[in-house]
Amino acid sequence: MQVKTIDRYVLDPLVDIETESVHKTILFNCSCHEFEEVISQVVEALGCSLHRATHLAVIAHYSGQAIVCTGSEEYCERVSATLREIGLETEVVS
Repeated sequence: MQVKTIDRYVLDPLVDIETESVHKTILFNCSCHEFEEVISQVVEALGCSLHRATHLAVIAHYSGQAIVCTGSEEYCERVSATLREIGLETEVVS
């Protein structure tokens, strides 16, 4: 399955964002993990490139949070759960 990217969001490829409720997964800055750990987990959660994961980790680090994906509630919860596997702080919002 290929993931589409638009601006800074990673979109659920199975969701038509014009007709379905769109949720967002937010990754919060965490100083208790090595930067490389966060990047690796973002790659695993999103299936995105190392470059994209690094970009999202940098945004979260300097801004305090980053929207790492948008899509269906199920998709965003799945991404969030994968990020939380190593203790990262996330939130899914609509």
